[in-house]
Amino acid sequence: MDIELLKEKWTLKKKDTASERAAWDSVAGDYLHTERHSFSSDSFLRFVDEKASPDSAMKVLDVGCGAGAYSMAFAGRCESVDGVDLSAEMIRLAEGYASSHGISNARFSVCDWHSCDPGSFRGRYDLVFAHNTPAIGDFDSFMKLISSSRKYCFMSRPARRTDSVFDRVREIAGIVPDGTDTIPLIFEILWELGSSPEFRYDKTVWTDERSPDDAATWYLGRLRGQFDIDGPTERKIRSFLSDIAVDGKVREITETTVVSIFWTVDDIKKTYM
Repeated sequence: MDIELLKEKWTLKKKDTASERAAWDSVAGDYLHTERHSFSSDSFLRFVDEKASPDSAMKVLDVGCGAGAYSMAFAGRCESVDGVDLSAEMIRLAEGYASSHGISNARFSVCDWHSCDPGSFRGRYDLVFAHNTPAIGDFDSFMKLISSSRKYCFMSRPARRTDSVFDRVREIAGIVPDGTDTIPLIFEILWELGSSPEFRYDKTVWTDERSPDDAATWYLGRLRGQFDIDGPTERKIRSFLSDIAVDGKVREITETTVVSIFWTVDDIKKTYM
């Protein structure tokens, strides 16, 4: 498929960024570094280790870094790590963790990857990655990731995903999935650019519990990042969340296959960089 057609096929319409930011701010504490975020135990980090062997000479960029869980792991291996995220609360927690643990080679900044200047990042890093983040949501944000790297690129995102609560919330809001699976699109783009990406698949189950009010902030904020949600629809969603709460908690079960992708920029056609 022609690259311009792929670009047209993978688009994202941003709506209310403030609500989206508030949604991610509300869950920032869930994204702190823990012992499981290590190169020995985390599936994504093992994949990175197998393909790129991060070392002390590398400069790394973590796109959509959250509260720095993966940035901290790279900081223990690499010369430096820069993490960027839409959520100011995520960045505050990442900076706090780095400071309290004496990590001086990890730097963090608030940045909406969809609107930031690509020239600020172009070709500055040996390894760039984006782990399960909406920061890479369309062709342009994907190309921005690629252009930031001198060598290695990694990305992971959920596919074939079902969310026991959020899927129902979308139905109440009248949001019908467009049927676009971005994993084939990403492969087609990379293939068209001259690359031969490699993939890893991990079947995963996530569970979360939030109060009805916190759940409403989370779901409504994410929806408003792309869609208009009116007052009556918001009230229906809040009522639904209150109705399904058990012992004051809304429990979400997400089943998905996390797809991790690796490629190098060596073979990328320079026309598109």
